[in-house]
Amino acid sequence: MNEDLLINELFSFIRKQLKLPNSFKLSLDTYLEKELNVYGDLADDFFYELKEHFNLKVDNDFNLDGYFSPEQNFVQLSLISLRIYNKKSKNYKDMNIRQLLLYIIEGRLYSPEFR
Repeated sequence: MNEDLLINELFSFIRKQLKLPNSFKLSLDTYLEKELNVYGDLADDFFYELKEHFNLKVDNDFNLDGYFSPEQNFVQLSLISLRIYNKKSKNYKDMNIRQLLLYIIEGRLYSPEFR
């Protein structure tokens, strides 16, 4: 499959999984957490569906913990709104759609720092 078709399929997949309208502008530089609010359980579900949809293998070292914030509980969300608690207290790496495309091209999910 040529890369343009693959990108279009990936964008369609993202829109469907995240329930985004077709008019929502995506690019390879769109960040999953920062711009699309993918984190916590949603990130786990998203990557499971990505693996299934694109038939990807999963390397033993693949781990989302360094890339996506965990779910926030009610107390944390209340403190965030009061600016007492920093949601991003851990330094998470940003993952963008370009990284997803690389996973699909290579046919596997892996931790980029071990590549």
